[in-house]
Amino acid sequence: MLTESGVVKEVKGDRARVVIRRSTACQSCPSKSSTCACGALAGPGQFVVTARNEAQAKPGDAVELSLPAGAVVWASLSVYLLPVVLIIAGAAAAHALRSTLGLSSDGAAGLGAAIGLGAGVILVWLIGRRAHRKGSATPTVTRVLSSHPKGTPFQPIQHEESADETLTTDTH
Repeated sequence: MLTESGVVKEVKGDRARVVIRRSTACQSCPSKSSTCACGALAGPGQFVVTARNEAQAKPGDAVELSLPAGAVVWASLSVYLLPVVLIIAGAAAAHALRSTLGLSSDGAAGLGAAIGLGAGVILVWLIGRRAHRKGSATPTVTRVLSSHPKGTPFQPIQHEESADETLTTDTH
């Protein structure tokens, strides 16, 4: 089980929008700016996720989120491995059919690879939609770490390096 902590920004029904500080895994991201999908949602150094609110957390609460490790492994295999396998399979199949296709060896392999890549992207998209519908890739608020008194406004997460710099969390 993978866990992360964050602060609840808002609650709608059984879902909570939680602001999370980027983990150490994000430190190796070449984007490291608000131009990446994570940074564009909440600001530099943090991002917002929607999670099942099983702990009945309220805005301003510090919470723990969890996601089954299997969901992360499955998503990684789907996104990274599936397209590569289909590119290779498409190139090999088209290369084997090059005389039937009337293409050169390189042309057939290139065409097959492009078709494999397209099929891979479509399959990853379909797998992602299915996981979203099933909720298997949705994190869960598993417990409230600290609760804030009623009426306390949402407090954005601050950088550990400089506690005096407040980060923006509004996405709209």
